[in-house]
Amino acid sequence: MTSLTVGKSHLKPLETVEGEVRWDASRSRGKLLLRLVWFTRGSGTQEIHRIESIPLDETRAGNLAFSWVLPEGPWSLEGTLVKIVWAVELLDTRAGRLALVELVVSPDCRPVRLEKIKAPASIGKMGWLRSFSGRID
Repeated sequence: MTSLTVGKSHLKPLETVEGEVRWDASRSRGKLLLRLVWFTRGSGTQEIHRIESIPLDETRAGNLAFSWVLPEGPWSLEGTLVKIVWAVELLDTRAGRLALVELVVSPDCRPVRLEKIKAPASIGKMGWLRSFSGRID
């Protein structure tokens, strides 16, 4: 049985995320890692950034209390095309993710919400070039 818990899931930058992981990886083929990460979710290429990591491969079963101080950013974000999501995850390097707890990290403990703009100020791809056509002396 594998379980992953955190004390608080809505945190401010520079606060401490604390929790506990329990694992039984007797059938696991890879190394086990407990990681603090943030990643993008949405359109385009997904990115993931590891902030902290603890290897758990000394024993195939056990439990561990953990605590990490969060960095100043990036803040959790929710937009139409992309989201920034913080998480603590238990990862088997061969089998993939075994457990995940998502976090919200921002000054007011809520994700920053990007609102749709009705009249964008930008012209779009290469539109700036067309706006100069005919103006060259």
